[in-house]
Amino acid sequence: MKFLPITIFLFLSFCSFAQIDTLKILHKNIWTPKKHIYTNWLERDTINLKSLKYYQKIKDSLFKKEDLSNEDLSTLLEFVRFEDEKIQFDSINNLRHTLYITCPVGATMYNLKSLKYKNGLVDLNYSVRNWGKNEKTKHFSFNYKIIIWNDDEILLCKIKK
Repeated sequence: MKFLPITIFLFLSFCSFAQIDTLKILHKNIWTPKKHIYTNWLERDTINLKSLKYYQKIKDSLFKKEDLSNEDLSTLLEFVRFEDEKIQFDSINNLRHTLYITCPVGATMYNLKSLKYKNGLVDLNYSVRNWGKNEKTKHFSFNYKIIIWNDDEILLCKIKK
């Protein structure tokens, strides 16, 4: 029975190392909305972000192929769009949301203000403004439950009130 405290200590140590460092994952990657869920992605009940490293792996594997199918070519063309929107965080959790639009006339402009991880939930704040209209900017704040949170993907589901 002398070994029971040591066994418990080792088990707890293993569990603490097995936990995911969520902020480190957030900070060390550059994120973009998952393809096919690009338009108005901040207004959806499910938000899916992918790391640019994930897309770079796919792009690199396509360039290693000798013959590209039409689907492969379409995928490579889609990668151009992924460079248009980036979400980055610095070490103190300041967010930088970059969105490049070639012609913003008539577009709805989304600006992600903050994405904060707290107690297993994510608080997301953003603003919306229609280009060229004299409307005030609308601000939104929602809470999300984490479905997936790893180096390649963040999947969040809006908590309904």
